[in-house]
Formats: sequence, C-alpha cells, structure tokens
Amino acid sequence: MNKLEYTFEISGPYSPVLQMRIAKNTEIIGDIEIITCWLMMDVKGYTPILDYIDAVLNAEKEEDLIWGNGYKVFVKPDITEIHFNYEGDDPSIKPCYLPTSMLREIVEIWLREYRNFKEEQHLN
Repeated sequence: MNKLEYTFEISGPYSPVLQMRIAKNTEIIGDIEIITCWLMMDVKGYTPILDYIDAVLNAEKEEDLIWGNGYKVFVKPDITEIHFNYEGDDPSIKPCYLPTSMLREIVEIWLREYRNFKEEQHLN
C-alpha cells in the first residue's frame, strides 16, 4: 500500500476555500482531482459520512451510495468509485477509483482539517 501524501491549500482572499491536494498515488486510478472537488462541494464538514463508509468497511452493509450535489460515490468493501454527477455532459471528466480504506483515511483527515479551518476563519 502506498503512503497517502497530501497538502492543504487555502484559496480566495475574500471568501477563503480549503482544498486538499492529494499526491499522485498508484492506488488511485482516474482523475484524482475529483476527490478534492468532492470534499469541497459535498463533504465539507459532514461528519456522518464516516458512518456510511464504516458500515461498508465493517460489513454492516454490502455497499452504499452517497449522492451529493455534485458527485455520487459508490462505496464498496474494497474499491470506491467517485463520479461527477454531470460527467456525461463533459467526456473529459473521468471518474476516480480508490481503495475504500484509503477513502476513509482521506475523509477523516479532511474533516479534521476542515473543522480547524472553520475555527480559524471564524466560519459557521
């Protein structure tokens, strides 16, 4: 298993936005940028998302579909697929596939950093 490498960036001087940039990883197939966009658009600080992922990882559910404003995420025990809801309208947008255990790690890291970001920026 490859080590997960990532950085965080804050963009936008007037309305700051947190972004998690994940380094190229052989276990992530497809458009890695989709993960960044999904976290920013659909996950934000939604902590119950870990419960959905854990239910699949712990075999409480065979799989789960997390459908958000911009992305649908098919969580399966081994591999998770992240699709842009409108990828059919733009053939250049490709889905992303990654190990579900890695997805959980990414979401956990993101939620912690997002909570700190909101506190530092004094956001609700």
